[in-house]
Amino acid sequence: MPPAVIAVRFAPMTSVTLALLGWVNMMLGAVNMVSESWPWFLGFLNLLVAVLLMTVAIVNTRRPYFRLEQGLAGDRSTPSGSGRIGPLARGVVAGPGERFAIEQGRLVHVAEDGTRTLTPVWRASAHPRDWRALEAALSAVAPQESSGAQEGDAP
Repeated sequence: MPPAVIAVRFAPMTSVTLALLGWVNMMLGAVNMVSESWPWFLGFLNLLVAVLLMTVAIVNTRRPYFRLEQGLAGDRSTPSGSGRIGPLARGVVAGPGERFAIEQGRLVHVAEDGTRTLTPVWRASAHPRDWRALEAALSAVAPQESSGAQEGDAP
């Protein structure tokens, strides 16, 4: 397996949702400050929250969800996420004879003996185009399942 690094971004819907919430907060803050129906500082607080939400939405469009490093460091593979905590930040390592696979919309670590361990990576949180690239890369290195039929057998 040739060494490769596959970066998967967050799903765009997350950023759209955060931007929409930021826009709504900005409008509420502006209305509160202009109409003076609420205390002035509540409108200002809404505007601050709106700026924070919009900033997170913009940053979230470029921030990677995780990176899968395949075949690096002596035929080992590991997914890792920047700025995350838990098992993904520590890295789930697949050594020689082990691999990663996608099953039911999740990234799964498959041990040499066939034991499967779920990783904290979901298809719903990943950018669709990046997830398809990940599926293609993982299917290219997956061992071929034998169907039990010989090449000379007729179907």
